[in-house]
Amino acid sequence: MAETHQEKLDHVRNHPEQHRHQEMNDLIRCCIVDGAIDGMLLQEHAGTGYNHGRNCDVMSGPCGCGGWH
Repeated sequence: MAETHQEKLDHVRNHPEQHRHQEMNDLIRCCIVDGAIDGMLLQEHAGTGYNHGRNCDVMSGPCGCGGWH
């Protein structure tokens, strides 16, 4: 059963430890709602780490901070 935007958003907020994705592909899969990437969910995931003034999206591989972890 597919989760709604609100259900996924609540899960990310209530269980952040389960949303520290290792790779960008995992992050993107987690943020798909109704067949499209949900930008608000991507923002909720920000904060996995911090690199030179930017939030990190993932713990390994290419990251939104511009680095490679």
